[in-house]
Parts: sequence; structure tokens; C-alpha cells
Amino acid sequence: MHFSAADAPLRAEWMVDRLMSDVKANDDQKSKARAIVDAATGDLQQVTKQHAENHQALLAILKEPTLDRGKLESLRASSIHNLDEGSKRVSTAIGDLAEVLTPAQRSQLADTIEKWHRF
Repeated sequence: MHFSAADAPLRAEWMVDRLMSDVKANDDQKSKARAIVDAATGDLQQVTKQHAENHQALLAILKEPTLDRGKLESLRASSIHNLDEGSKRVSTAIGDLAEVLTPAQRSQLADTIEKWHRF
């Protein structure tokens, strides 16, 4: 199933509720976790928007009669910068969420995530 950027807030809310339930978070922890994720989701919407704009810019570059490698390189640098900003924001949110939980809850959270994402 494919989800759009517009689905992100609802998916994030569902994920927080699910994970906080799994680690038996108290109401205060749940409230703090929701606020952290809501803020991050809002911030990441700009990253998603920029990614979509960069994608359209790439298509425009490729449709030009002559390939402009300078534009292509500039777009690559912009895309990497955008990805880095998004990655930093996600890392900050993960750190903030981890501080809301007890060490035992963090361990439980890691176990849950490990079950979902096996590489």
C-alpha cells in the first residue's frame, strides 16, 4: 500500500499510539511523545515538499534539449542537503522520544522495532 505525504500526520499518530501502548507508556509520556512526533511531522512536510520540487526540477533538466550538468550538479547538492536536514530532524525526534521513556521502555521499543524491521 502506498501512502502520500498528506497521510503522514495520521500515520504518525497511529504509530505513536501503537508504540506507546506496546511499551506501556503512561499518559504523560504519551502526551509528550505525540507532541514530539507532531512537531517533527510538521517540520518534515517541508522536506517532503522540497523533495517533490527537486524531482520536478530533475524532470525539467532531463527534458531540455541540451543537458546542463551544472544544473544537474546543483540539483544533486540541493537534494543531498534536503535529505541531510530531514535526517537531522528525524534523529532529533528519536532522541527526544527516547528521553521520554525509561531505559526499560526504550529496550522494549527497540525489540518491537526490531520485530517490524528485519534486514
